[in-house]
Parts: sequence; structure tokens; C-alpha cells
Amino acid sequence: MAVGMRIVAFLLAVGLPISFLSADSKSTPYLLNEIGQSVQGELDSLNADLERLAKEWSAQAGGDLAKLPEREVRRGLKSLVARHSIVTNASLISSAGILTYLEPTKFRSFEGKSIVTQSQFQRLLVTGQPVLSHPMRMVEGVEAMDLEVPLRSANGQVFGSVSVIFEPKKLLARFQDTLLKAMPFRLTLLQTDGRILYSSFGDPVFANVRNGVAQSSPATRDLVARILAQPRGNGVFDQNTADSTDDHAAYWISLGLHGTELRLVLLSDASRTVSLDRVNRAALLADLQKLAARPEVGRAVDRRDSSTLDDEFIRFIQQNSEIYSVQAVDARGFVFAGQPIGGAPVGYRFLAKRTADQAALKLLSAGKAGQYEAVLLEGGSGLFTLVPVPGSKGAALLTLVRYH
Repeated sequence: MAVGMRIVAFLLAVGLPISFLSADSKSTPYLLNEIGQSVQGELDSLNADLERLAKEWSAQAGGDLAKLPEREVRRGLKSLVARHSIVTNASLISSAGILTYLEPTKFRSFEGKSIVTQSQFQRLLVTGQPVLSHPMRMVEGVEAMDLEVPLRSANGQVFGSVSVIFEPKKLLARFQDTLLKAMPFRLTLLQTDGRILYSSFGDPVFANVRNGVAQSSPATRDLVARILAQPRGNGVFDQNTADSTDDHAAYWISLGLHGTELRLVLLSDASRTVSLDRVNRAALLADLQKLAARPEVGRAVDRRDSSTLDDEFIRFIQQNSEIYSVQAVDARGFVFAGQPIGGAPVGYRFLAKRTADQAALKLLSAGKAGQYEAVLLEGGSGLFTLVPVPGSKGAALLTLVRYH
């Protein structure tokens, strides 16, 4: 990966404070909100299940952990692992910090180990409140986050806790082969101290973003500082290096539980934008209709021949420099070919629930050509031109012009 792109990767981040999603729908890209809400929802759901078990076991035990039936406890712990794919293991912990029961079975060899010195456990004992740790080396040998909810006696005294550990990368892993594969943007999850918890660029997890941009421009360092300090925001990363002169727009939001704060950052290409005054809309529509009418294009669309379509699309972009991308879309809104690589969302499916997709779906359904402007799902604004491919059973070509 080029040095410039590695710096860009460092600017993608995520964060957590007590069950909230910090975002402004007017300035935050739709997909960043969508992914953030999904991650926050998973954390909230996991926390709710822990709270439920803690409440049940607190009432049943009456302040004495030994009164809880082992079979029932193990069943409850197994249910946490089964219900939440991000969870590595679940455990019942005594007030002395002893891992009393662990599930699934392969982790039972760690029963009897102590976590009494771990800071999040000490915080739980002192405050009597649930905690979410930052990633740390667990006694099980994995680098993970620990979400713990206390068990309390009738007088409020903590006599144990129910806990799950999970690797932070799993919070976003399910998007790796879907949105992150199809859309022209990147994500990174960061602690507010700059530690990278996940990067769709493949940058080293647990490295520190501050070190990664230490030799960068003052503007880049200032942007990183803003990302780490502010719950949400946006800015432009000016990537002027020997490898690239591309600019990238950075957008970030915060996620959270129990005072542990992270940042989720989206980076999208901001370099190839134009003024709409430069765009001859009628000429663009006519040119795209000519491309769609080419017999070679029609045959390639019918066969889903992405190689031929790629060649046609590259030539079209070279002849129309204002165009950001060209895509081939089937009648149901699935993008099955596109150029340029990294700019066209191949594998993306237009969905009616997404406002930015509704105009394209309406044109596809009607089998009509048209142009419309929309806020891009990854941030920024775009002019879209869609034309049907004659005789292709509803398929169409779609171009995007990103404008400022």
C-alpha cells in the first residue's frame, strides 16, 4: 500500500460512550449512520442480555454466588454466545475476581483464573455499575474488550458479575464482504487515545494513529486530533504525497457504552469533484444513451461480461473527464459491473429504504432514462444519469458526477 494511502487508512476511526450514537443526520453520510446504528444496536442488545441475566441471578442467589445452579448458569452463558456472534466467551465471576464458570466448553480450562487486578473489574467493584473495557490481553490469551454487569444483593452490594469478551474487529467484520467491499469508502475504528481497533485498509490493529501521522502535514495532524477529541465532525484530508495527490473527506461519529468512548470514521474520495457548471447534462445523457445502444455493450450486459464492460466504461470515462464512475445495474438494482476500480460500487444493491437510492429504483422500474441529484451514501453530492440498455430485460447504465 502506498504511504499516502496508509496515512488515509489511519484517519478512519470509531468510538464508544454509555449507550449512545453521536451523529448529525444532516451532515453525517447515510452509510456511516447505518453502520454506526447497527454496531451500537449490537452493543445495546448484548448489554441488555447481560443486564437481564444479572437481574435474574441476583434475585435467585440472594447475595451468595454458590446458590446459583451450575447447569442454569452454563445454559445462560451459552445463550449469550449463541445469540451474539461477536462474543468470544461468557463467564460468571466472583467478587474476588475468580472466573467461576466459562462458556463455550473450550474455555473451561480457564475457570479458577483471577482477573482481580484488571482495571475494569476494579471499577465495577468500586462503582457497582456495568463497565466496558478497552481492548486488553485477557487471561484466555486473546486481545479483547470486556463487557461486565454486576450482580447485586438486596442491599446493593456487588457479589459477582456476568461478563462477555469480544474482539473489537468483530463489530465491523460483518460489513467487510458487503458494504465495505462494494462501496468506495473505508472505515476505521479507534479509541480516543488513537489506538486502531479495526481498519478496512488492513492497517496494523492496535497501532496508534498518532504515530502513523507524526511526520504528516500540520493539517493532517490537526484533523486526527479533532477526530480523537470531538464526538462527531467532518473534514478534508489533503493527501499531497509523492504517491498521490488525492483528497479524502473524513466523517466520524461516536458510539458508546458505560463511559468507554470510540470513534467510527468513514473516508471517501473527495478528489474527483467538479463544478456542476462544467457539466453539459443533455450531452452526458445523449452520450450515455449511445454507449448503452452499442451492440457490444448489450451483449456484454446480457452475458454479465464484466471484462468487456470494463473496457467500454474506461473508454467512456476517458472521453468524459467529469464522470466519477460508470456502472451496470440490473432490473432489481444490483450493480454487477463498474469502473473505475475503487470508485464504482460493484456488488452494491439499491434499496428503497435508502433515500438516495429511490430515484434510481423508480427509473429502473419504469424503464426510463433520467437524471437526478442526490446526497451520496458515503458523503458528498452527485449528479446521476441512468439510461436503459435496449433489449436487456430491465438493465441500465448509470453514471455519477461528484460535484462541490
